Amino acid sequence: MERTVTEGFMRPTFIVRYTSFETLFGRRSTLDELIGIIRRYSRESVIYVCSASALLLRIWTRGRFDIVQHDSLVQSFFNPVMASSLIAISRMPEPQFVFHRRQLLLLMKLAILHCPEEGVDLVRQPPEFGEALLMANDRFHFALGGVTAQEKLLNTLTDFVPVVEFSGMRLENEIARAFLMLSKIAQELGNHVEFIDVAGAFSTLSGVPLLDYFALWFGLFSKFMAVDLPTLQKNWLELYIRPDFYRTTKISPETAERFLSELTASPEHLRDSFSSLDYGANDFTVFRDKPLVGEVNGAVPTDMFFVLEKIQSGPYWRVNDSSRRAGNRLRRFWGAVFEEYVKRIFVESCNPKINFYLHTPRYAGRVLDEVCDGLLLSDETAILLEYKSSMFRAESKYGGQPTLLQAEIKQKLIQNEESRPKGVGQLAKAVKNLFKGRRRESIEQVDLSGVKYVFPVLVTLDSIGRTPMLSRFLNEYFLSGLDEQDCGDPYIFPVVSVYIEDLEVLSAYLRELPFAQILQNWIQNDPKLISTIMAVENPRIAALGPRHSGLLDSAFDECYAAIMERLGLQDDGGRGLWAKA
Repeated sequence: MERTVTEGFMRPTFIVRYTSFETLFGRRSTLDELIGIIRRYSRESVIYVCSASALLLRIWTRGRFDIVQHDSLVQSFFNPVMASSLIAISRMPEPQFVFHRRQLLLLMKLAILHCPEEGVDLVRQPPEFGEALLMANDRFHFALGGVTAQEKLLNTLTDFVPVVEFSGMRLENEIARAFLMLSKIAQELGNHVEFIDVAGAFSTLSGVPLLDYFALWFGLFSKFMAVDLPTLQKNWLELYIRPDFYRTTKISPETAERFLSELTASPEHLRDSFSSLDYGANDFTVFRDKPLVGEVNGAVPTDMFFVLEKIQSGPYWRVNDSSRRAGNRLRRFWGAVFEEYVKRIFVESCNPKINFYLHTPRYAGRVLDEVCDGLLLSDETAILLEYKSSMFRAESKYGGQPTLLQAEIKQKLIQNEESRPKGVGQLAKAVKNLFKGRRRESIEQVDLSGVKYVFPVLVTLDSIGRTPMLSRFLNEYFLSGLDEQDCGDPYIFPVVSVYIEDLEVLSAYLRELPFAQILQNWIQNDPKLISTIMAVENPRIAALGPRHSGLLDSAFDECYAAIMERLGLQDDGGRGLWAKA
């Protein structure tokens, strides 16, 4: 199954399914069978076809999967009878599709590992490759089962994590967040004890100034966004990117070449990397690090989402990986950067009469002790907020091992190695101190006496925060952290997890709607916490219609103008371009 979202700005997220070999023929194919088909073809032709297919299908545009191209590709890869059946299945009330993001990535990964340089040209002979497409779809579901309710919950969560990981992003948000965190907030926190000049360190390590990096990244994205079938039919080399693509910009050829080298790896390098460390069919960390495959004719993208992510992840991981000392310091500093970023979202978005925000509230009488990262007050409701920038390891996310995933969730979102509370643990502690027991603490300069409802909320930088079932999983630890103390007033809602992108989208409504109403709508319609905040339709948000975050819009416009200047192009405001994306 793959996770996607409808075209509307605030329509609910939904999940669609893909067709597999097992679904059609009643048995699960083996990896050896799949490799046996793959290795007939030349490596470059498999990579080219998979890359082109992803671009033509617009897999990288959330919610706008190109069904016409899907049908055309199905007819290319399957015989007429099978193609008609697969197209019919894609039109059912609960449709199943042949193509999806992880499938194409897996086929490219297997091509890197097993295909010869010389072999059948898949571009010219595609019909027999359809079986490989279906067999690839057998490889992703862990089918872990479970006996106890806790085991079943954890195993289901383990299956969903990679699905969500590859569900995509909102492009404008990614750009605006990267610009604010890397070039603005990180620089403004110069007095922080763990300060790192991320932009300066990246420029020194890569030889590419941060603004040039943004501009060159934008050019790369623009090129691939323009790829369509007529273009490739006219000149198949248009799929490749070469340094001379940037020859008309203000950026030097040497800088452009260094930029591309940051994103490009040879097939041999990729093969060695996959051979040395690979956590299974869902693990594409090597492609994420180097999303372009370098060939004689230039470089082709393995995945547009990986290219898109590099606007923020490229500079961050380049500095992080430069040394253990730098990495440890950067991760500590990045927590402060993320905290400041979320603070600005609330400060810029909230109408204090509807949502009153207080950053890092302190206990009365012990002002050195923080209650939580943020407090939002609305009528009779208090929302306690914790922000976590920790990123999860590939082994835990993609390895299909529930105990590893559980251990990392506990370490990064509940309680660290020193048994100190983190995230959920901090929220449980704050709730106990403020609202449980006979001796309740208070917050400096805040009156909590009228609070009748409390929402504990965890905001994550890692997309794991929007995984279905995660809030349910975390809530079990939250309840144990409360020690089953007095359950009288106020009413404590379950702890919920919100991914930063979803908070960015919802923040546009906080001048008109209480955040508590948005949270309550989710929990009332999903009391078992199976889903996520964006998967539950909110009638009040739907009635208001599309809204945009002023903070993110302003950051995007500033970044876009700077990019256009560096590329030597006229600033058109960028909105038309992103409407296409």
